[in-house]
Amino acid sequence: MMTNRKEMLLILFALGGDTWFINPCEQSLGYLLVDNGFDGWVGNVRGTRWSKNHTSFSVHDKEFWDWSWQELAQYDLLAILSYINLKTQSKVIYGTIMGLTAFTLPEVVELIDSAALLCPISYLNHLTARFVRRAVALHHDQMLQNRGIHQLNFRSNTGIQILDSLCGDEYIDCNNMLSSITGTNCCFNESRVEYYLEYEPHPSSTKK
Repeated sequence: MMTNRKEMLLILFALGGDTWFINPCEQSLGYLLVDNGFDGWVGNVRGTRWSKNHTSFSVHDKEFWDWSWQELAQYDLLAILSYINLKTQSKVIYGTIMGLTAFTLPEVVELIDSAALLCPISYLNHLTARFVRRAVALHHDQMLQNRGIHQLNFRSNTGIQILDSLCGDEYIDCNNMLSSITGTNCCFNESRVEYYLEYEPHPSSTKK
């Protein structure tokens, strides 16, 4: 995997960029890429712990959270790629779990050398994670917006109430919350769960 030329590589998670670094170095993709000769870049989309600044709005304003997946792909991704290109004058190898729709934009395609879309989501009917399927079935996003709640934050009082309602399903193991959300993973490092929960999940928009 070693390379003589430093290639620009962007990894972008749908929430916080620290996701790529919360395992030990030998198990974290961010460290592995740099150790193998890539010029690694990590993006943080709006609303996460690291991206809460705005020229006009604060996190307490409805307008701050008025966005969805489409805006992340159409605007945030393009801004990140444009910044990297400005600094390096190079196209980017792009590894992500979001942004498939952005590849319909010529200005995005021009900035990318190649892309690895790790698990792009277009439809929800193939999901197996019971926690997510129950949240979708109960239309929690619409319920929150109707109550004037525009930030989805599982660390808030409202977030805890949502978890309680979802955990009412006897088939959802809320003692293993991460697996309930992501689905069963044979290689999940259970010894790191408490550490993961210090950083995850990040806040997001209820429209997302």
